Amino acid sequence: MKICPQPANSPDFNANDLGFFNSLQSLQYKKRAKTIEDLVNNVDSAFKELHYTKLDSVFRTLQSVLQASMRVDGCNKYNIPHLFKDKLRADTGLFLPSLACTEEVYNRVKSFLSSVQLK
Repeated sequence: MKICPQPANSPDFNANDLGFFNSLQSLQYKKRAKTIEDLVNNVDSAFKELHYTKLDSVFRTLQSVLQASMRVDGCNKYNIPHLFKDKLRADTGLFLPSLACTEEVYNRVKSFLSSVQLK
Protein backbone atom coordinates (compact mmCIF):
# COMPACT_ATOMS: atom_id res chain seq x y z
CA MET A 1 0.00 0.00 0.00
CA LYS A 2 1.26 3.47 -0.85
CA ILE A 3 0.03 6.63 0.85
CA CYS A 4 -0.12 9.70 -1.38
CA PRO A 5 -1.13 13.18 -0.21
CA GLN A 6 -4.13 14.70 -1.95
CA PRO A 7 -5.03 18.34 -2.42
CA ALA A 8 -7.80 19.70 -0.24
CA ASN A 9 -11.14 19.38 -2.02
CA SER A 10 -14.72 20.05 -1.17
CA PRO A 11 -16.12 16.79 0.22
CA ASP A 12 -19.15 17.34 -2.02
CA PHE A 13 -17.00 17.10 -5.14
CA ASN A 14 -14.60 14.39 -4.00
CA ALA A 15 -15.41 10.79 -4.93
CA ASN A 16 -13.45 9.55 -1.92
CA ASP A 17 -15.68 11.44 0.51
CA LEU A 18 -18.89 10.80 -1.44
CA GLY A 19 -18.76 7.07 -0.93
CA PHE A 20 -15.47 5.36 -1.63
CA PHE A 21 -14.11 5.65 1.93
CA ASN A 22 -17.43 4.57 3.47
CA SER A 23 -17.62 1.52 1.22
CA LEU A 24 -14.03 0.60 2.00
CA GLN A 25 -14.50 1.17 5.72
CA SER A 26 -17.60 -1.01 5.91
CA LEU A 27 -15.60 -3.92 4.47
CA GLN A 28 -12.57 -3.21 6.66
CA TYR A 29 -14.68 -3.12 9.85
CA LYS A 30 -15.74 -6.73 9.28
CA LYS A 31 -12.21 -7.88 10.15
CA ARG A 32 -10.51 -7.65 13.49
CA ALA A 33 -7.21 -5.80 13.80
CA LYS A 34 -4.98 -6.00 16.85
CA THR A 35 -1.98 -4.19 15.37
CA ILE A 36 -1.35 -1.41 12.89
CA GLU A 37 -0.03 -4.03 10.47
CA ASP A 38 -3.32 -5.95 10.80
CA LEU A 39 -5.24 -2.76 10.11
CA VAL A 40 -3.17 -1.97 7.01
CA ASN A 41 -3.63 -5.52 5.75
CA ASN A 42 -7.38 -5.32 6.41
CA VAL A 43 -7.67 -2.06 4.46
CA ASP A 44 -5.65 -3.55 1.60
CA SER A 45 -7.86 -6.62 1.61
CA ALA A 46 -11.03 -4.49 1.70
CA PHE A 47 -9.77 -2.52 -1.31
CA LYS A 48 -9.29 -5.74 -3.25
CA GLU A 49 -12.76 -6.98 -2.23
CA LEU A 50 -14.56 -3.76 -3.17
CA HIS A 51 -16.84 -4.50 -6.09
CA TYR A 52 -16.55 -2.30 -9.18
CA THR A 53 -20.27 -1.47 -9.03
CA LYS A 54 -19.68 0.46 -5.78
CA LEU A 55 -17.12 2.69 -7.49
CA ASP A 56 -19.37 3.06 -10.52
CA SER A 57 -22.18 4.20 -8.21
CA VAL A 58 -19.90 6.67 -6.42
CA PHE A 59 -18.90 8.33 -9.68
CA ARG A 60 -22.53 8.43 -10.84
CA THR A 61 -23.39 10.19 -7.56
CA LEU A 62 -20.51 12.61 -8.14
CA GLN A 63 -21.96 13.50 -11.55
CA SER A 64 -25.37 14.17 -10.01
CA VAL A 65 -23.86 16.29 -7.22
CA LEU A 66 -21.95 18.42 -9.74
CA GLN A 67 -25.14 18.97 -11.73
CA ALA A 68 -27.18 19.76 -8.61
CA SER A 69 -24.57 22.34 -7.60
CA MET A 70 -24.60 23.89 -11.07
CA ARG A 71 -28.39 24.32 -10.82
CA VAL A 72 -27.89 26.53 -7.74
CA ASP A 73 -24.95 28.55 -9.11
CA GLY A 74 -22.28 26.54 -7.29
CA CYS A 75 -23.89 26.83 -3.87
CA ASN A 76 -23.93 23.77 -1.63
CA LYS A 77 -27.61 24.17 -0.72
CA TYR A 78 -28.98 21.32 -2.79
CA ASN A 79 -30.38 17.84 -2.32
CA ILE A 80 -28.64 14.87 -3.87
CA PRO A 81 -31.23 13.36 -6.18
CA HIS A 82 -32.03 9.67 -5.84
CA LEU A 83 -30.81 7.98 -9.00
CA PHE A 84 -32.18 4.43 -8.53
CA LYS A 85 -28.74 3.16 -9.56
CA ASP A 86 -29.42 -0.52 -8.90
CA LYS A 87 -32.54 -0.52 -11.08
CA LEU A 88 -30.76 1.47 -13.79
CA ARG A 89 -27.81 -0.94 -13.72
CA ALA A 90 -30.19 -3.89 -14.06
CA ASP A 91 -31.85 -2.21 -17.05
CA THR A 92 -28.71 -0.98 -18.84
CA GLY A 93 -25.98 -3.50 -18.11
CA LEU A 94 -22.64 -3.52 -16.32
CA PHE A 95 -21.84 0.18 -16.04
CA LEU A 96 -24.16 3.10 -15.48
CA PRO A 97 -24.39 5.55 -18.37
CA SER A 98 -22.90 8.99 -17.77
CA LEU A 99 -25.30 11.75 -16.85
CA ALA A 100 -25.68 14.29 -19.63
CA CYS A 101 -25.77 17.93 -18.69
CA THR A 102 -29.01 19.48 -19.88
CA GLU A 103 -28.94 22.51 -22.13
CA GLU A 104 -30.79 24.44 -19.42
CA VAL A 105 -28.07 23.73 -16.83
CA TYR A 106 -25.32 24.46 -19.35
CA ASN A 107 -26.84 27.85 -20.26
CA ARG A 108 -27.42 28.69 -16.59
CA VAL A 109 -23.79 28.01 -15.71
CA LYS A 110 -22.53 29.86 -18.77
CA SER A 111 -24.64 32.89 -17.85
CA PHE A 112 -23.56 32.75 -14.21
CA LEU A 113 -19.86 32.51 -15.10
CA SER A 114 -20.08 35.45 -17.49
CA SER A 115 -21.65 37.56 -14.72
CA VAL A 116 -18.93 36.96 -12.12
CA GLN A 117 -15.42 38.31 -12.23
CA LEU A 118 -12.95 35.43 -12.15
CA LYS A 119 -9.48 36.05 -10.74
